[in-house]
Amino acid sequence: MINFSEEVRTVNQFHYTAWPDHGTPGAIELNQFHRTVTKSCQPGQPLLVHCSAGVGRTGTYIGLNVLLQKGREKGRINVFEFVKQMREDRMTMVQTVEQYVFLHKALLCGFQERGVILSERDLQAKVLTLLNDTSPFNQQTLTNEFQIVSAFKAVDEDGSKENANKLENRSKNVDMDILPVSKYRPYLTTYVKGRNDYINAVIAPTFTNQNGFIMTQKPLLDTEVDLWRLCMDHGVTAIVVLNDSDEENNWLPNRGETRHCQPFTVTAKNTGSDINGVLQDSLLISKNNQKAHVDIYQTPSGNDEALVKCAKMLLQKDNASTSSSLVVSKNGAGPAGIFCILHNAIQQLSIDGEVDILTRVRQIQTRRPEVITTLEEYRKCYHLVSRSVSSEEIYVNF
Repeated sequence: MINFSEEVRTVNQFHYTAWPDHGTPGAIELNQFHRTVTKSCQPGQPLLVHCSAGVGRTGTYIGLNVLLQKGREKGRINVFEFVKQMREDRMTMVQTVEQYVFLHKALLCGFQERGVILSERDLQAKVLTLLNDTSPFNQQTLTNEFQIVSAFKAVDEDGSKENANKLENRSKNVDMDILPVSKYRPYLTTYVKGRNDYINAVIAPTFTNQNGFIMTQKPLLDTEVDLWRLCMDHGVTAIVVLNDSDEENNWLPNRGETRHCQPFTVTAKNTGSDINGVLQDSLLISKNNQKAHVDIYQTPSGNDEALVKCAKMLLQKDNASTSSSLVVSKNGAGPAGIFCILHNAIQQLSIDGEVDILTRVRQIQTRRPEVITTLEEYRKCYHLVSRSVSSEEIYVNF
């Protein structure tokens, strides 16, 4: 007679869904996943790692996991020797050259996180210390962090912006120094005579959704129709408009009014709100039988209280995982980047109880390198996140 043990064991499963077979994911995103897994593991307990064949992605993840720990303990690592050792136990661990190169990038990203993660409990005190640091300029923590951010900005490859530089598209850009990389650009599919698939915009991640944001410039007279195409084609459910002082948005209808931009009709409902400087309204975008309901938030980019409030209002909005929020600023960078970073930092705080500003900045910069170009902008990210904690309780069901 077989005696079965009555032992009950709880197993936590973490599934990383954005890693293509034989390919590589984002280094920042995989480190974020690794940190989540590590926080749930008890020391000394085995960790089961698997993928389809159990060698390529599996070997890369094990390499990241073990080498991060060794590097933090000993201050040095040997990636080549460790991969060689894994392959002696199981053939073709870390299966491709791309995965081997990626392992180095992911390790670099992981080591940069050390010392920059702030818990919600002591965030305000630590941010206050960082912002009021009187050390020599080149020894200040924020200065050193900003140098890291600047050093590892994405480098544009030849031809990566060729669509934006085409003669037919050049006049559609507010600033020729801020152009979308083709692989991150949302393509327009709604047919409008005389228009192609181009708009100066990039798809950017939230903390939980790799395609949660679309960052774009305010429409020019000739590109307004493309903005409405963008909303229709990419499931936009919310628009955040970041305004400079005394800036008018003539492309938006007033409450209770309708604006025609052939072939679209845009109607603003007669109701709305004004909370802490954030104007909230609802739009109905229609084209023939197609309709899209979009919430819109207009916020002064220089009003810190309004920026924090707007980010929290957007987080409280119940968005499906397939929907996107459109973030609009004058040139599609600047305030748009700061807002996305603030939003993602508050989201990380609400989910993990901690925040990593450096990584949140780099996450947006991978899609739009032109954001956070000065130390003052980097300092502002810290200031805004600290203000978000002081203004009201951050734990909301998102």
